[in-house]
Amino acid sequence: MSILRKNRWAVPLLAFFALAIKALLLTMMTASASTDAATSALADQQLDANVSVVGIEGSDGFASDGLNIILEGPASEEQAAVAAVKTQDAVNSVVYRPTDAIGGEQNPASPTATTASSAPSSDDTPATTTGEKALAPETSKKEPPSSENPPASGNAIDETLNKLFELEPIEFTKNRSNIRNNSFATLDKAATILAENPQVGSLVVVGHTDTDGAASINAALSQARAEAVVAYLVEQKGIDASRLTADGKGETQPLVTPELSSADKQKNRRIAWERG
Repeated sequence: MSILRKNRWAVPLLAFFALAIKALLLTMMTASASTDAATSALADQQLDANVSVVGIEGSDGFASDGLNIILEGPASEEQAAVAAVKTQDAVNSVVYRPTDAIGGEQNPASPTATTASSAPSSDDTPATTTGEKALAPETSKKEPPSSENPPASGNAIDETLNKLFELEPIEFTKNRSNIRNNSFATLDKAATILAENPQVGSLVVVGHTDTDGAASINAALSQARAEAVVAYLVEQKGIDASRLTADGKGETQPLVTPELSSADKQKNRRIAWERG
């Protein structure tokens, strides 16, 4: 009896510690499931290249309103990324931290995402990558062309669109003709320039690749990517289809030759404009 009296707090303490350990394990499992679900949602929407899951908000993984996933990426990707992650049952809410504000690269993007037909490719990387822009510091201080004072001639609009695409290269999913989300804002700017210049005649959207792989495959890929750009401008932005033509040049018109580095290959993989 005396032993029981001396240890009368032992049972409640053991029960308390057991509950605490169980709660901790449950928190860890729930946090892991939520992180996995968020990562999968970003990958499904092809947002994982620019947006990442960096953690869980709150003490021990819980904030005052429940489990909050923390995402980091360009401010322009916020709407699409948050919407994608919030569809997951394992996620209570989402906190988005723009990397633009902490020195990250800003890649404007439209929340509207469309994809075009896929094509086989010898490319091992997207048509262009954010690394390509980092390798071109001479353009980092320049501003993209503005559509507030659009050009009046076909030649001028051709040059304006090429300059826009040079500063903000159009990116595609690796080995595919699907336009990446961070390139839709650039295409929207191009659509504005075209819409404000209805007097300009037909233009050709030209796709180019590097020299990796078979020439026939590269030709098909460049054609599919050019067609994807035309399809977006016509179907999503309302540009008259008669004004635009797609043409794939494959590897026949490189900007850099010979290709001695991955940076050279990135420069050769591009979308350009020509007069029709």
